Amino acid sequence: MIKDFVPAKSNLSTGLVIKSHILERNKTARYEPILEFAQFSGSIETAFITGSNGLDDDLDTTNTITTQYLSGSINKINTDKRELFTGELGGTEILVHSQSLENIVYEYNSISISSSQDIINNFSRLPINPILNNVIGARTSNRYLDIDYAYNPITPVNFNFLTSSLFLNLRTNSFPFLNSTVQDSNYTLNRHITPRYLGSKNISATYNTFTPGDISYGSEAAIDYNNTKFAYFNELTSQSLTFPGRTNANIKYLIDSSSNVIELTEANKNIFDIQNIFNKTTTNISLDNINQPSKQKRINGLKSIYAGGFRYEPILQNYSLVGDTHASLNFNLNQEIATLNPATGSQITSSVTNFLTVNNCSLKNDITISPSLNTPSSTLSAVLNSGINVNVIRNQASNEAIYQRITGEIQITVNVSPGSNEPVQIWRGSGFTGTTLQLFKTGIQPTSPNGSTTYGYIIEGNNGWNDNLRSISIPVGKRVTMYGGGGPSGPPGGSVRQFTGPTQVSDGICPLCTSGNGYDSMLIELLDVQSNFSPSNQLNSFGADPTFNTGSGGPYNIEEDNGLSITATFAIDGFIELLPGVGNVGDTISLPLKSLNGLEGVIRTTFNFAKTPTSPNIRFTQTPIANLGGIGAVGGGQYVLTDAPSFIYTTQIIDNGYNSGSIGEGNWYFERGGNENNKLTQLTASYDLSTLYSQYVSSPIGEVNYFTQVLPTSSTNVGYQEITEVFTPKLGDLIRFYNHDSSKYPFNLDFEREIIKIIPPQGPIGSGSSGTGSYENRLVLEVLGDNIPNISCINNNSLPGQIGKILNFIIMGKEPDETNIIINGEKNIGQTSGGIILPGNIDKILKEEAGNIVKNLKSQNLI
Repeated sequence: MIKDFVPAKSNLSTGLVIKSHILERNKTARYEPILEFAQFSGSIETAFITGSNGLDDDLDTTNTITTQYLSGSINKINTDKRELFTGELGGTEILVHSQSLENIVYEYNSISISSSQDIINNFSRLPINPILNNVIGARTSNRYLDIDYAYNPITPVNFNFLTSSLFLNLRTNSFPFLNSTVQDSNYTLNRHITPRYLGSKNISATYNTFTPGDISYGSEAAIDYNNTKFAYFNELTSQSLTFPGRTNANIKYLIDSSSNVIELTEANKNIFDIQNIFNKTTTNISLDNINQPSKQKRINGLKSIYAGGFRYEPILQNYSLVGDTHASLNFNLNQEIATLNPATGSQITSSVTNFLTVNNCSLKNDITISPSLNTPSSTLSAVLNSGINVNVIRNQASNEAIYQRITGEIQITVNVSPGSNEPVQIWRGSGFTGTTLQLFKTGIQPTSPNGSTTYGYIIEGNNGWNDNLRSISIPVGKRVTMYGGGGPSGPPGGSVRQFTGPTQVSDGICPLCTSGNGYDSMLIELLDVQSNFSPSNQLNSFGADPTFNTGSGGPYNIEEDNGLSITATFAIDGFIELLPGVGNVGDTISLPLKSLNGLEGVIRTTFNFAKTPTSPNIRFTQTPIANLGGIGAVGGGQYVLTDAPSFIYTTQIIDNGYNSGSIGEGNWYFERGGNENNKLTQLTASYDLSTLYSQYVSSPIGEVNYFTQVLPTSSTNVGYQEITEVFTPKLGDLIRFYNHDSSKYPFNLDFEREIIKIIPPQGPIGSGSSGTGSYENRLVLEVLGDNIPNISCINNNSLPGQIGKILNFIIMGKEPDETNIIINGEKNIGQTSGGIILPGNIDKILKEEAGNIVKNLKSQNLI
């Protein structure tokens, strides 16, 4: 009963049921059905065709058919006697109608209009031209040939004609049957070539936005290109003075419209995405907070991108101004270089201590002056030509020569005074009579009590001069201002008179009078004493030529004694040698200072002064001053000579520039030159830099050994970035030149150029490292854009006409970096918050939802 109401597949067995295992195969006979198809066919004969020789004649129906082609004719012989069956035998055709041989067909007139048969047949024949306007041959081309594969699919039957026409430069009129039956207009008329070959074309200047001049549909751009990704940055940074005018966005994540997050790292696995999305376009910067941790509204909002997926790091820099002592560029090698010491078997230095103590230094020869002191003259000169003595105390006896390194600087100062030594003379009586007094001093308006002072003269109450000065004589080059009616303790008041020498006055007019407005005080001034200065005959065996504190270059005003002071500074690097047996312990010994080449050194220069044409004479009032306190012993610089080692290890290298060994603006590292188009866009590197680049980078003898510049501390102290990248200039790197007209913006954007060509040394480097000689095979960099500005050269005042000398520059290496986007514009000083950076062509919906996506990701701690 139950089985009638349950599904067929249900099992209602109860109790113990024993079934076969699923893998058990019980053998059971199996029968497969057999299917057969029976096909039946039949035929009925319905027609019988036989042939025979007509009229019992044995006819031969063999015939030849000739088929004519453009390139020739082909004959075919028929031998199957089909004509006996088809009846197509010659002479068996019945002529039904004969076509006229004329091109005009005449319809016969069927109307009897005359008994004459000729009239009936010809009188009213209707002319019909059936071949009028018929095409009797296809139009052929004058440019294209027909290749005929009539009976050979591989070699054209007209191959010989084709090759012959090629030798005739396709002169198809020589073989007209080769001309292809195609119209040349098929390849010239727009109605043919536009749909077949040209197609339709839409043009837009930019993606997404219609620009006047675009060829498109309506006012839409030809292509809409919308990005579906944006970036999240953790901070905006700047590179201070090194890369001004731009800001770096340190991006951490790349986020798409589905909230998928890609973490960006220095491995650069997503570099192409970043460079495609954020490069040479606009961007919208949205800081999380424009006021914290510092106010940064300036960088927030719509900006342009300079480079996405790149960063710029300094690889070479110099920043030298007047007074700097950067005579060279210093580099660290990545790997030290071990070279065989050619001096093996000789002696080198080995440090020792406390064998001697340096006391002081002095000039070996005095400085001479001409003319002598207090002698007025139109020209003056002071000559320095002297060695240097170093006084030392021997501390220990020694059987070896003791050497001590001496460095520092020596300053020589020469002062010049006005040439007039004539005093102002005053008398108590009229007519230059009575008690007299000579006044030599000059100075500023007096404010001190009565009596002669450093600043001027108040002689009221001094021997009765108050209100009793009646006569005065003033020499050339001096001016006197006299005051009357004032007191010695307050500002001058009452009567005031001024006299310019040479003059003598005794007219009784106050303050040259005896009334209450008589003489109280006076000011004596020197007038318009000026001198030019030029050094000559310069030599410094211990370093670079001397520098001078000449400022603007003169002429210089001399308003008082020693009012013009010129100082020459000599950089000193040498050593002294204390021989064994010279002096006892405790003795003071004077030793000559030697240059590094082992010879006694000399410092030399001549100070030349010449008054201006309208100036009074000038004079020396004191001897020149030599300050040797700036030189002394180098700590750890005491040594003896010992055996040289087998190897020399090099870890640092130096570029001495063009004017090797000079300091400040006396040296430079690149020279501006013209390219093949005479544009001043090429930079030729110095001998040293070219040699270093060739030996270690472009053409190394062994493995490449890069080098990194060590930036001077003075540059990093003012805000320039430390250099950590090796010097390997590449195409696309940037060079910032120094603007010598602007101290506020020295390396601004207008002086930025991109490197477009690098010409490495091709052979032995030319030897002109001191500004002269051969310049072949130097390292040459060419930049994009206009001429490198004259104002970038330290000798800009003499340009054009000379080679431009480049002293100050920053070379920025372009490095791929998916974690960085460079933005045009500079942020404010201070740290910034994080935020999002949206590409200019971002999808509109994603732009609106980007902030919410970031919030959700932050709430899930995914970013």
